[in-house]
Amino acid sequence: MHIRVSIPDDDGAEARDLFQWLAAEPAVRTGGAMTAEQSEPGDGQMTGGVLEAILLVVGSGVSLAQLFVAIASWRATRPRPYRVTVELPDRTIAIETADPDEALEIARRLESD
Repeated sequence: MHIRVSIPDDDGAEARDLFQWLAAEPAVRTGGAMTAEQSEPGDGQMTGGVLEAILLVVGSGVSLAQLFVAIASWRATRPRPYRVTVELPDRTIAIETADPDEALEIARRLESD
């Protein structure tokens, strides 16, 4: 499954931090492939621009619950409660909780649909 994770209203710093957080999650690290989607370099920049989204290709080893709980856990560490958008093949979900139990419940409802 292809999943796109982004943080609206971010300058790229939070997305980079979330990328590193997810890369350290054992289920995400071993159960899928993760890449960064970057904007085009601006004038005078030699390398890529701002990290705009995290692209995940996950197999059966990673559940939505694991991903959502990891995102909620990351949100709990932030001084500002950033909304994280998760784009699935058939829908887009906004993760606005820092409570892993609530994130787990959101994922369970989606997986039962």
